[in-house]
Amino acid sequence: MLSFLQKIIRNTFGFSQKETNGTILLFAIIGILLFLPFLQNLLIKQKFENSADKVFQDSIVAFLENLQPTNEPIFPEIELSVFDPNKISKEEWLKLGLNEKVAQRIENYRKKGGKFRKKEDLLRIYDFPEDLYQTLEPFIAIENANWQKKSSKKSFGQYMPKENKQEFSERKFAYNDTNQSRKKFQQKLSKFDLNQADTARLKKLRGIGEKRAMNIIKYREKLGGFANIEQIDEIWGLDSISINSLKKYAYILPNSWKKIPINTATIDDLKNHPYISSRLANTIVNYRLQHGKFKNEADFAKIKAIDETTLQKLKPYLLFD
Repeated sequence: MLSFLQKIIRNTFGFSQKETNGTILLFAIIGILLFLPFLQNLLIKQKFENSADKVFQDSIVAFLENLQPTNEPIFPEIELSVFDPNKISKEEWLKLGLNEKVAQRIENYRKKGGKFRKKEDLLRIYDFPEDLYQTLEPFIAIENANWQKKSSKKSFGQYMPKENKQEFSERKFAYNDTNQSRKKFQQKLSKFDLNQADTARLKKLRGIGEKRAMNIIKYREKLGGFANIEQIDEIWGLDSISINSLKKYAYILPNSWKKIPINTATIDDLKNHPYISSRLANTIVNYRLQHGKFKNEADFAKIKAIDETTLQKLKPYLLFD
């Protein structure tokens, strides 16, 4: 066979004996290099078929999974009450959730004689967060200094044109009106299905603007729907006011969320879920390939890389076929 191959190469290319042998050796090396990956996969597969190696692999994956940080962002609780933005200090702005730079801009603006004449003027301050404004807006009550001045003999209202006296009377009790209007607004709200609500419905709640409403819907889509009302706490960017509003008016219908077919889902399907990282998705699929399909929750819980907290969160979303 070798001499026949040498004869073909010499006759075809006109090589000498040494050149022919070198060519055959080169082809042999190339063939080995091409076959090496298949050989490696075969050896690795045989290695993982050993039960002791399976246990070792599971232990390593569990250890690596536990190295991932599990801390979630913590948002401070904010106690709100009616306030006048023309009167509160920089420190009070910070307590309301405003960052240092924007609070300082407001302080500088007021020192230069600037005043907020209506609520929307706050948004003219560069980089004032719109979400924070939506949260604070029901509590803002601005006293107009020009309307509050009094003469030693007569009140300012007595010098006003008749058509403006009613407006003056309303502004005089701005704080009480704000509280009353807020209560009336809340009375008009009714409970709604959180898994069906759109941004328009969500923005009716106190403390929720356009951006927060979009964050809620985006997180709902990633989950496949909310399975528990407490999942609201996981949505990034919500403060205690918006969270309490949602928990007060939103409800979740049983089985109104999308489930994961755990025995057929691919790695890409799994890692798109907020509770499943890329590493955990790979672990689940590899475990399924090695041990067969998952029969129930107890079978799924055997994956050591899944901690108890993650397991409890995933349970409502698991579908065993």
